[in-house]
Amino acid sequence: NSTPIARVKQNFNGKQISDNTYFYLIAGVGTNLLHGDNGRRYEPGFNGNISIGLQLHKYVGLEGKVGYSTLSGKYYGVESHFSNTFETNINLMINLTNIIFGNQSGRKYDIIPHIGWGQLQSRGRVVYENGKKTSYGYENYLEHNNNLIDGKIDGRFNPNGGGIGGRVVSRMHSAGILFNYIINDSFKVGLDIISTRADTDRLDAVPAGYHYDWFTTFDVRVQYRLRFREHKTSPCDNVFSDYKHKVRR
Repeated sequence: NSTPIARVKQNFNGKQISDNTYFYLIAGVGTNLLHGDNGRRYEPGFNGNISIGLQLHKYVGLEGKVGYSTLSGKYYGVESHFSNTFETNINLMINLTNIIFGNQSGRKYDIIPHIGWGQLQSRGRVVYENGKKTSYGYENYLEHNNNLIDGKIDGRFNPNGGGIGGRVVSRMHSAGILFNYIINDSFKVGLDIISTRADTDRLDAVPAGYHYDWFTTFDVRVQYRLRFREHKTSPCDNVFSDYKHKVRR
């Protein structure tokens, strides 16, 4: 039987600290729906992302994510709309299945609610039904706009921001639920449904008096558990062990 002292020795020798503590990698791809302030019809966009995760405990983990999404939709008075965003965030993952049923070996599924906080960098273009054009988040915004009022987009938007290529930077908050199928000890495949609220009115490029837009993503993701090589005993370790044994005697 494994004693506390034996487990400490295993940890000291560089083996895995615990089956409930490990790093993992994730790659995801899917679609999304933008919910703008002035929505008339939702059109699916594309999103992809990569993440690194740390399982802290059988109940709790953290994931850091970097992603890219294209967003589109139809709005009243708008002929066409296109936006894209870069996303960086950190997520708190709660393993609901382990909380309810315990950490059972051989189980083939996980249900994991999660919440996240981070940043969006976005840009977009809109063509109105009257032929006017508006854009935001571009360094060369004058090339994409013929609807300027007093030097501002539509009189209500600043043309660009402090992000990559002039993208507008905003805070984001998300909540979602992940359904995992456990293939084996190393791989899981899952469906992740996430609702993201952006602290900006610019994702749909249609100002409507509100201070935020939001979108929902549906991602298929593959997760791989990282395993590090175990420490190999050297001749010096054996000499040290023999010396300790002789001292005890």
